[in-house]
Amino acid sequence: MYDIKNKTVMITGAATGLGYKYAEILLRNGIKSVAVVDLPTSNGQNAVATLENKFGKGRAIFVACDVTKADDFEKTFRKIVDTFKGLDILINNAGTFNDNYWEKTIDLNVKAVIRGSMLAFDYMGKHKGGKGGLIVNIASVAGLDPISAMSMYCASKYAVLGFSQSLANMYNKTEVRVVIMCPGATITALIENFRDRIHDSIRAVLGSDIPDIDKIPKQTTDHVALAMLDLIQKGKNGAAWVVNYGKPPNAVHFPPFSERLLLQQINIMYDVKNKTVMITGAAAGLGYKYAEILLRNGVKSVAVVDLPTSNGQNAVVTLENKFGKGRAIFVACDVTKADDFEKIFKKIIDTFKGLDILINNAGIFNDIYWEKMIDVNVKAVIRGSMLAFDYMGKHKGGKGGLIVNIASVVGLEPNPYLAMYSASKHAVVGFSRSLANMYNKTEVRVVIMCPGVTVTALVEDFRDRINDSIRAALGSDIPELEKIPKQTTDHVALAMLDLIQKGKNGAAWVVQDNQPPCAMDFSPYFERLLPI
Repeated sequence: MYDIKNKTVMITGAATGLGYKYAEILLRNGIKSVAVVDLPTSNGQNAVATLENKFGKGRAIFVACDVTKADDFEKTFRKIVDTFKGLDILINNAGTFNDNYWEKTIDLNVKAVIRGSMLAFDYMGKHKGGKGGLIVNIASVAGLDPISAMSMYCASKYAVLGFSQSLANMYNKTEVRVVIMCPGATITALIENFRDRIHDSIRAVLGSDIPDIDKIPKQTTDHVALAMLDLIQKGKNGAAWVVNYGKPPNAVHFPPFSERLLLQQINIMYDVKNKTVMITGAAAGLGYKYAEILLRNGVKSVAVVDLPTSNGQNAVVTLENKFGKGRAIFVACDVTKADDFEKIFKKIIDTFKGLDILINNAGIFNDIYWEKMIDVNVKAVIRGSMLAFDYMGKHKGGKGGLIVNIASVVGLEPNPYLAMYSASKHAVVGFSRSLANMYNKTEVRVVIMCPGVTVTALVEDFRDRINDSIRAALGSDIPELEKIPKQTTDHVALAMLDLIQKGKNGAAWVVQDNQPPCAMDFSPYFERLLPI
């Protein structure tokens, strides 16, 4: 039972809605001071005046900040710590839902949550001389189960869940408790004009299948605020609480992914012969191996997409020497650049006179440069998927097709050494499963590959790629990668061929330790709820 009396709190996105209600209930229950952080254009100043009228002068301050701007957020954090002479609780509440502006959604819902969490982690953590503390990150029921109408929002909230649970795993070293709140539909501005916030392409697919938000049971902000108070006082480290339909909160049970693996049940046999394929990040490593095995098994043409500075041209020469002239092309592109990606996508379609398969393979692991990693691992995957979705989808006159997105075993289970990477791969799983749910309308099959540790450049200099703050916290507990069983790229490539040929729509296949691949069982979150 965590005693909140005389504690100091910082809440982002707290000028209105749930953030404001969190401030109100905490002050009512004995919190010493609350910092209301919100945009300069927000109602923050008035919100603080109201809170001070209710609870006393000096109990609340407003600090204007756009939390998507790294320098501003850092300055704001320091200012609040200086003003309060410390900080006990951070609630990363700022968030948005508008899948037409999904890049902003990722910046606010994912990057700002990571940034705020790491500022608090470094300030509060015992490993850096702090006294411990509490971080509350806001996910959603959409971070637990995919929702087609909110595919990009789902990606962002899956990321919050994966990141937060990864950070929580270091509590014994840091004494920073991390908990996650997952609200269902709540009466806030977030769901106003719901249909207009759905991505245009997805709205076109779903049509009349889009749920009528007016008919969905919604809860009040006061109800969620009460659950927040409970979570802060009683939530176990790493806990994710669901509060939905105005009912008491429940904790979500997360069985280890090793307990959720299923043997393959082959229901389809997709013929790769004479198909055209685009693979991002395919100049080397796994991407190259995917190109190789597909050409060996009858794919007509492969577009190797990679950076202009990559080995792409040589890779294509090697593939053509092995499999014949004209079977592979190299297209230089930085997939984090939206215009470039769109241009080369169209170029490949024009060259191949169509496209049957997209493998979004480009990805990096470097938690020191985690913002760039989110751009490659999340934004580029969403961008590529939506380009393929629009081109292939029956709803737009396409003939159907296949999208393969690359996640990881750490996209299925949190990992403290790889907290930001885990966030990015959780996002891929959530987004891909949301997109897959529209197969009946699009005939675009979406599957996910989740490799374990593989002998590629991704894991070279492993320790140096871990975030500095996390490396400082974990110290000698960081595993020696040399002692971890690794699989070959050839083994993963064989699993990729199997997944393409046999994987059910929406399937996530795990391949690790050179073992045969297994499918992941995703039981609905409501079957895994536990009483508090």
